[in-house]
Amino acid sequence: MRNYTLLKIILAPIVCVLIILSSQFGIEYYPLSFGLVIGFINWNNHKYGLLIGIILSLLASYISFFIAYFSVYLLFEVFKLFLGQDNGGVAALMVSSFILAPLLVFFLYKFVFNYSITKITKYIILFAVFFLIIISYLFYQLSNYYIIKLIKNIRFDHYTIWQIAMALAIQLLIHQKVIWKKQKLE
Repeated sequence: MRNYTLLKIILAPIVCVLIILSSQFGIEYYPLSFGLVIGFINWNNHKYGLLIGIILSLLASYISFFIAYFSVYLLFEVFKLFLGQDNGGVAALMVSSFILAPLLVFFLYKFVFNYSITKITKYIILFAVFFLIIISYLFYQLSNYYIIKLIKNIRFDHYTIWQIAMALAIQLLIHQKVIWKKQKLE
């Protein structure tokens, strides 16, 4: 059972990355692939059954994407007042994509899957958001370096890393009872 759970936890981020790297989909299709991967890999963990669970997984993915996407403009207007045009845009994109969107995903997926809010859950959420902020900041600060340009050319950018981190975090939240229950018994 533990190996099966570990496989599911690792499989979701890997499948997300493989879909992005092997397809020519634009960023607007990322919520589709993310929602389907999380929905199908966790086929027996949905609150409301497989079909409704997959539909809810897609809805959660798209709702968080569109709220974050459209919040960029509002946040830009606010940040522009304090940080200027360029820095306000970067800050708005960072906050909407790497703070707001992940928090919405964690919140909305709570309605799709049964995971409880524990101390471990809070640590996973905080670590995931912190990691995404760092990755976003590094990609922005190092955008003129050759290695970052090369990484972006192969589509392994901060949005792909977003999917890896979020898929892993969601999987850890969904399977936390099995993971930590097994560790206590061993």
